[in-house]
Amino acid sequence: MTDASVFGSGRAGRGGWGCLAVLAAGAVGIGGLLYVNGGQPKAASERAPRAQLSTLTPGRCFDPLQDPDAGRGDTEFSPFPSQVRVVRCTDRHTGEMVAHISLPDGTFGSDLAISEAANVACQPSFAAFAPDRWAAPKGVRAVAIFPTMQSVAHGDRSVGCLYDARSAPATASLHTDPSGFTPEQRAYLAAVEPFDDADAGSLDPGSGLVSGDDLVGWSRRMADGEQRTVAALEQASVPEAARPELAALLDRHRAALTAWQSAAAATGTDAVKGPLAAALAADLAGQPHAAAVRRALGLATAVPADSGAI
Repeated sequence: MTDASVFGSGRAGRGGWGCLAVLAAGAVGIGGLLYVNGGQPKAASERAPRAQLSTLTPGRCFDPLQDPDAGRGDTEFSPFPSQVRVVRCTDRHTGEMVAHISLPDGTFGSDLAISEAANVACQPSFAAFAPDRWAAPKGVRAVAIFPTMQSVAHGDRSVGCLYDARSAPATASLHTDPSGFTPEQRAYLAAVEPFDDADAGSLDPGSGLVSGDDLVGWSRRMADGEQRTVAALEQASVPEAARPELAALLDRHRAALTAWQSAAAATGTDAVKGPLAAALAADLAGQPHAAAVRRALGLATAVPADSGAI
């Protein structure tokens, strides 16, 4: 499998992950494992049982093994080796499994295409596991681990959806009981989900690995998600004091929708980049208004880094 964060959600124009540039710089490559471990695990982790990452049930927390032979292979690369230590979520850990799913039907012309499909396919699982995406601790990333093109050709379509907390080790599960949200909070989170799902499959327009066709395809998906979110937000119920902020948020996303639609209709890399940049800028401008609406609703308000999520 491959870590979707290596390929997708670049959004360099937003100060995004920039992971495509990492791959281009040669830090990782197909056929190896990206394995970055920020320090020795605690004693509890040392004593914890080993398990295959691909077999962990949702909600299990884990730490990477220090053993250099802990499962590096030639069919996948990942933030973690294929073997990990299973630990209690109340102990220090650097990963949490969310779901095991399969790639959608169809063929894929590149690892980039597989990355985008896997990342988007994981979003419903992440939304069900922790409905408020803004509530994730700083430094924790939602990532998809997916097969390379070679593995897909041999029938492997398995995808792992997990939280990578290597940059911010956790001592609690990220799972959130949806019954704890009010009807208004649930309505807002459901309204923004189509946009946030599409945004999770973001590409880096500045990467040499992304073609004009890739950008047009992404723009189409963004336009669809944007349109559905705008329609849902127009029906959203928010406190009186937050209505001006909701109106401002809608203005930014209507402008972004127009730009995404223009980008989706473009032909060629040069033609798509102008409207795409305008769409990204409009989406980014909406985040402070989203934070204000969220504050009024009692949702998380810390704008997530490296994401256009609202």
